[in-house]
Amino acid sequence: MKNKCFKLLFIIFSSLTILILVQGFTHIIPLRLEGYAPENSKVEFNFQNLKDGSYQKFLEQYSKENCGFREIFIRCYNQALYSIFHKISNNNIIEGKNQEFFLRMYTEEATGKNFRENFSSIDSAQSIAEKNIEKTLVLMDSLRQNGTQVLMVFAPAKTDIYPELLPEDIQKNIAKFSIRDYYIQLARQNQIPYIDFVSIFKKMAKESPYPVYTKGGTHWAQHTIPYVADTILRKIEDVLQREMPQIAYVDSNICTHYTGADNELEDQMNLLFPLRKQALPNPIFELKGTKSKTKPKLLVVGDSYFVALQNSCFWDCFSQVDYWKYNREIYSSNPSYNGEVQFFPDKYTVISQADLVLFIFTTISAYNYLYGFCETAFQALQNRNTNSSEEQIQYTIQRIKNDPKWFKNVKEQAKEKNKSTEEMLLENALYVLSTEKSSSTNNQ
Repeated sequence: MKNKCFKLLFIIFSSLTILILVQGFTHIIPLRLEGYAPENSKVEFNFQNLKDGSYQKFLEQYSKENCGFREIFIRCYNQALYSIFHKISNNNIIEGKNQEFFLRMYTEEATGKNFRENFSSIDSAQSIAEKNIEKTLVLMDSLRQNGTQVLMVFAPAKTDIYPELLPEDIQKNIAKFSIRDYYIQLARQNQIPYIDFVSIFKKMAKESPYPVYTKGGTHWAQHTIPYVADTILRKIEDVLQREMPQIAYVDSNICTHYTGADNELEDQMNLLFPLRKQALPNPIFELKGTKSKTKPKLLVVGDSYFVALQNSCFWDCFSQVDYWKYNREIYSSNPSYNGEVQFFPDKYTVISQADLVLFIFTTISAYNYLYGFCETAFQALQNRNTNSSEEQIQYTIQRIKNDPKWFKNVKEQAKEKNKSTEEMLLENALYVLSTEKSSSTNNQ
């Protein structure tokens, strides 16, 4: 009997070990964790790396990151930590009252920590804000020469709308001064077109039967997007003095299946079992009243609060949309434009041809005013499209990387020619630029 038990245990243990090894090498069962983790940079196997121990450290870290079913083990640990000790392994997430989750950077903003790290006093903050608004007014004058208008959208933060759900120690230390509120005041005084969604959402939170932020989310709830989109369209209609489509509800679609960013914080906790969810609308909506034959061109400079609009029919209200996320990454309706703003060679074209530049940001972004777009725009308008060869090369390399088939082909070329991927990318970029320049010359 004992021998049978030992044999059975041995078979079970061996099978599990083999299964873990197979999963570790092949990842045949697709498992993933939410959130961001820095990639473990590869260390080449050679005598020097063995001697200084860097290869051993790389191998140890690589083994940990590629252990079979690592994701399940981590989720089990996180679940036990949360269920038994009521602790969250992700330090960027704060749990408030009634199982409401907040992003730490917003709680630190609410208590004034970010403000104290960026400004020495309220007077200095106000002085800098006033200079930034003056700079914006100069930019607006420059843009109007090309027929381009500006609209500022002040997005709310969850801590603004539900401060009573923050932990008690944070509630006691909420700062009285808000740099965002001062920017709203300055925009009003200087007649800069703007939308204050902070005030709008505070009112909605009191009147709506549904929360305007989900418990596990940190961006405005998915069911508020039709209202947000239509509010922005009505303001654009006023600013551009042209008819814009309307957002029409098709179905409220009340369910507990959250989409978009409604469950992002809970997802980043990487628990084994989902938390109980309130039934909320996940609305289906469409555009109505599109009578204008020519749609305006839109340039958006903003943070992640625009993503929900980017993934909706709001995008279809415009002939071209260029979303410069944080003024760093480009997401465009023209796929060839996608890449990094820094190396994008047609900044002048996009800025000068846009009918509207829409800025959308929360208080967090007030410390990096408009993500440096004013400086980017001034430089582009001054230099037009006179870009350095290095900028053109880097942008072309980014174009290659953004095209999976093209990038795969470059990697295969690198293997065939026994070169690094970086060398092959440079060669391809130079070839593309040379071909485009030759084609442009022939067409003239």
